[in-house]
Amino acid sequence: MSTNLSTLPPDLRIDILYLFVAGSRNEWADCITLSLVCRSLNETCGTVLFRSYHLDLRVPQHPKPYPPGSARDIWDEELIRIRLAHLQSKAQFVRILNVTDVGGPFELRDDSLGSELAPFPIKYMLELLTTLRMLPNVTSVTFTTAMSPKVKAVVPVDLWDWLASINLLNLSFLGNFVAPPDVMFQPLEGVNKLTIYPASLLNKLILDAVPTNRVHLAYSEDHELFLYKPTHPQLHTIDIEIDVLGRQFPEPIFDFSEVPHAAIEVDASFHVDYKFSIPNAWREAKTKLQKMFFEDLSGLDVDRFKTTCVRIVRSPKAEWKPEKQDHIGGEEEDEREAERMQAYYEMKARDSYDQWVSPVILKRDVIFYCIKCFIDIANCKGNVTG
Repeated sequence: MSTNLSTLPPDLRIDILYLFVAGSRNEWADCITLSLVCRSLNETCGTVLFRSYHLDLRVPQHPKPYPPGSARDIWDEELIRIRLAHLQSKAQFVRILNVTDVGGPFELRDDSLGSELAPFPIKYMLELLTTLRMLPNVTSVTFTTAMSPKVKAVVPVDLWDWLASINLLNLSFLGNFVAPPDVMFQPLEGVNKLTIYPASLLNKLILDAVPTNRVHLAYSEDHELFLYKPTHPQLHTIDIEIDVLGRQFPEPIFDFSEVPHAAIEVDASFHVDYKFSIPNAWREAKTKLQKMFFEDLSGLDVDRFKTTCVRIVRSPKAEWKPEKQDHIGGEEEDEREAERMQAYYEMKARDSYDQWVSPVILKRDVIFYCIKCFIDIANCKGNVTG
C-alpha cells in the first residue's frame, strides 16, 4: 500500500528528509534539489532551507555585495519590498531571523529620529513590522547595524512590543541600538539569552529591560563604559569580553554583588602587535583588573591564558573555591618573560643580519676587491708602456 507524503506528520517528513541527505557532501544542495520534486517535499525542505533567514535592508557599500541585486547603502523601496514579500512567503519555516540595516552612506549620515539615512528608519518600520508579525514560529532574533559609535539605531516601541509578543528565546543587538527618547521599554520576559555588542552606555536601557537567564556582553574600545550591576533573580550565566589596554577605569564597571547565584566568566584581553610588548602589557593589565571590579578579586579565579588573555571566573557552587590569582605577584616570572622576549628578538635580529645583511656586505667587498684589481692592472700596464 502506497503512502502519500503529504499525509505524514510534519515531524516525520523532516526525519525522512534528514535520512535522504544524511552523509551527503552537500546537504544544502540536496535539499534544494529535493524541494523541486513536489509540493510536499518543497514544504518539508523549506523547514531546513529557511530555518535561519537573513533579511538585508542595507549593507555596507564596500566590499561590494554579491549577487549584484543585493542591498546597497541606499534605501531601495522596490527591492526591499521584494525581500519582504519573499520572507512572507517563507514565514512558516523561519525560526532564526537576522535583520541588517547599516543606514545610509556614511558621508551623508543623519541619525536624527525619523531620518531615512538613519539605520532602521521609523517611517519604514510599518512595512517591516507587518512582515514580522507574519512569522509565527520565530524564537531567535538578531538585529545588526554599523558598529561605529557615531551611528545610532533607534528601536521603535512597536518593534519592542512585537518582541514581547512572540516566544523569544534568543535576542541579539549587534551595533549601537538605543531606546527612543523618554521611553521605558516593557520587560521582555522569557528570554533565555541576550547578546549585546558593543556594550556601552547607549544600550544600557535595553540591557536593563531584558530579564534574561544568560547575558553575553562584548565591549569595544571606542564606546563609553558604564557600571553593569545585574539584579535579575533568574540570571544564572554572565559572559563578558573586554580589551583592557588603552582604557582607563577611574571607577569599577562590574558589580555582581546582587547576583551571587550567577556563574560569571569575564575574558579580559591585552593584545599587542609585537611580542616584546607582552610583559609590559601584562603588568598594565594586572593593575587595571583590580580597578574594574567592585568586589575583591580574591573571591574570583583569575587565570592568565593564551599569553595575552586573562579569564576571571566565579561559580555559584557551594564547594567552589578560586584556585588561581595570577594578577597577584609574579614579578620574578614577569622579569624572566621579559628576558626571554629580549633574547628572542636579539636572536631574530642576528638571524636577519646573517640572512640579509652579511651577504650584501660580502658582495660589496668582492666588488670593491675586483675594482681595486682592475685599477692595479691598469696602473701596471701604464708603467710598462711608459
